[in-house]
Amino acid sequence: ASPIDLTDYAHVVVQFETTYRSYTDENCYLVVSTDPNVWPALDAPDNADDFEGVYKVFPDIPYGTPSAQIDNPTVIEINISDYAANQPEIYIRFNWTGIWGYAWFVDDVKVIEQPANDIKMISSKVSHNGFGDVNYDPIDMSVREQYARLPASQVSELYLESESFVFGYEPQTNVTTTFTIEDEGGEETYLFLSEEGDLNPNDTIIPSDLAPLDAIPGVYTATFVVTSDEELPDDENFDNNTIVRQFEISPDYYSIDAIGLNPNAKILSFTVGTVNADPDDADGYRIMVHYDIQEPLDIYGVEFLLNPERTQPGGFVLVSLLDSTQVLDETFDEPLAESNDFEIMQEDIDAGYKRIYFDEPVTLENAPVYASIEMFVLDDGSTPISILDDNTVKQPDLTSVIYVPSDNTVYTNTNGAAIRLLLNDAVGVNEIENNTATLMQNVPNPAGNLTRIGFELQNAENVTIIITDIAGKVVASDNLGKLSQGMHE
Repeated sequence: ASPIDLTDYAHVVVQFETTYRSYTDENCYLVVSTDPNVWPALDAPDNADDFEGVYKVFPDIPYGTPSAQIDNPTVIEINISDYAANQPEIYIRFNWTGIWGYAWFVDDVKVIEQPANDIKMISSKVSHNGFGDVNYDPIDMSVREQYARLPASQVSELYLESESFVFGYEPQTNVTTTFTIEDEGGEETYLFLSEEGDLNPNDTIIPSDLAPLDAIPGVYTATFVVTSDEELPDDENFDNNTIVRQFEISPDYYSIDAIGLNPNAKILSFTVGTVNADPDDADGYRIMVHYDIQEPLDIYGVEFLLNPERTQPGGFVLVSLLDSTQVLDETFDEPLAESNDFEIMQEDIDAGYKRIYFDEPVTLENAPVYASIEMFVLDDGSTPISILDDNTVKQPDLTSVIYVPSDNTVYTNTNGAAIRLLLNDAVGVNEIENNTATLMQNVPNPAGNLTRIGFELQNAENVTIIITDIAGKVVASDNLGKLSQGMHE
């Protein structure tokens, strides 16, 4: 392309949208040169420090990381002023180095003037199970996992953290970070104020705190804000100073994914079947999600969300709970709990989810486990099964994993597959005993002002629908009279 003239600009930034997933022995660089025929000889392992005008695009992804996923798309801004300021002729190159990799996409490249006053909040964390470096030790692998729905028994406090840095070229004074948590009614239940003082350009701050939480069921909103005397909420660049997160204390679910809870959830999808290059992967392919269970917890079964555009009826699934150590050893023959095989029906695809219950609930304590969905499709690949995947929050490598039978290998995934633990039985005790009616899960769930509840009668029956709150108080009751055998809504 034509060179860029920066003669009149002392503060210069390259801005672009990107998505990237790393493998091993690779790095991504933005390289700036004053001569289109002269570029540094970069390689992997990293030798970028040997050259001027070379900027690592993903400095927070360590060399050799087996898997790392950033939001798609992520807007990245790299300050190239130290090399390119006031230069009459500048060229820019995107340079991938490596032996093996997944993909790096770049779009909407711009050269912009760096603002004088700008603090960016680039990440936030809400976790109930500790903090520290993530590694492959099964004891520590749940560090900083960020669950969207939490049973009250598993949480008494939350670990909150944000990361911000000074992106503008002027120093910032009286830098302050604020964390707040509000309950469903908008009442503030927690406030944390961190006064970092004065910061210089490129300084980074990572305040954190442990927030006590009275785990009352409901949806909570955590808000993270960073300010300075030079950049306040009414300033032009303040839109990158705040991150808002939602989580739920739930009597029904334990889940990593925030689908249905976070209106801005970024949803991806795993698929097994016709899209797989190796037909040997069609049977026994697994998607698994890690759960860190500390206090005693009764688990009745597993729910997983289906992608209706990629799933076809006729495949089968088997649900199990597996010890995390065995999963990392790629052995699955001693499940803590396991269901029968269940066929994926058209009604499951229409509903967008499948619920499978164990014959008996299982109680776990001090147990790092994986909830596993094992898949079986027809030999011709005509019955693919696709499970939704939440890409809203970057999770540790081993939060969600995939087992590929043809490789006999467990692969990491830093998203949150929508595989949820069920914490109660959707069928009432009387219905189980007399086996005359089956109550379905309401759709959608969670719901706003409208939800649909299906039920099936084995015989013609007089039916009354009773709705209670979580304390057991009746909030609605409707006598539907005598209804015929079959499905009703």
